[in-house]
Amino acid sequence: MSEKRKHISDHKWDQVLKSMDRREFIMASTAAGVLTMVPRFASAAAKTYKLGLLLPVTGTGANYADGGIKAVMGATAAINAKGGFLGKHPIEVSYRDTHTKPDIAAREARDIISRDNVQTVVGTYSSACAMAIQEIIHERKILHLAATSNSSKIVNENFTPYTYQFCPNSKMQSGSVVVAVAKMIKKNGWKSYVTIGQDYEWGRDTQKGFVNALAAKSGATKLKKELWFKLGETEFSSYITAIMASKPDFAYGAIAGKDNRTFILQAQAMGLFKRVAYPGGLISVTEMQQQKKSLPRGMIGLARCPFFAHLDQPLMQKYIKMHRAKHGEDAYPTDWACMHYDAIYGLEQR
Repeated sequence: MSEKRKHISDHKWDQVLKSMDRREFIMASTAAGVLTMVPRFASAAAKTYKLGLLLPVTGTGANYADGGIKAVMGATAAINAKGGFLGKHPIEVSYRDTHTKPDIAAREARDIISRDNVQTVVGTYSSACAMAIQEIIHERKILHLAATSNSSKIVNENFTPYTYQFCPNSKMQSGSVVVAVAKMIKKNGWKSYVTIGQDYEWGRDTQKGFVNALAAKSGATKLKKELWFKLGETEFSSYITAIMASKPDFAYGAIAGKDNRTFILQAQAMGLFKRVAYPGGLISVTEMQQQKKSLPRGMIGLARCPFFAHLDQPLMQKYIKMHRAKHGEDAYPTDWACMHYDAIYGLEQR
């Protein structure tokens, strides 16, 4: 184990451990950034199914990944209570922290496949991280369940038969947003807009999908400016000032994770949303929970997999009940939790 990994330790790692139920799993190793969870009641004769989980507890994706980690552990514990996959293969989970960095995600993917012999990898957060591990996945012929990363390139240009996307891809997402925004353009007489996005795979692909779909739907609407910022940006004042200086009728943001929270808070403080409409940005259950007191009321946004849109589904009803029982009466699952829960049950049905 590298010296760097030995010394990675902070309260975020403790939060991961707290989400694990010690009655259901034995912690085989708890080095910082490395964790293996063995089913507590697996029989000696049972052949375990080894599952790798690559999600960040550090970096801009950590606030979304928290729900995914809890969902995977909850789903695998429930399946193990019935004997595991097919009723006879208890699931062993090996976890790695990707730090929301493609190079680390690739390194950890190689390690978790070679060292822990996992049969399926779940993750990661950030489309750049997902694409970084796909070559490894393809080479080793390991299943890959992408339950958050949704760049369309993951299943199109970067196609491999071993990757399955358990979320709408960025073109689907942008296209659905354009349907709503085009109606708002017509209703309000909007003529121009600007975009702001994270300068990496998902941000670029999502912005491109929005711009192209809007051009086809509302060709007269002019794109005045494109603004791009690095992943993990903490100071948005210059970008917000540039948006207001352009005097667009509306702005579209391709922003996610902690960056999304920071941008919304700073934009609100600078009065952006009083001067420029901001429709179609990501407002998932995470944003609603973490910014419940500060999120601007009346803002129209996108949620990728909100639990409240699927209340008629038996599996969602089961998941909400389990999640609240485990994490508290007011703890409802996030979009990212729901998609990871769905991915595990998708694997169960394989």
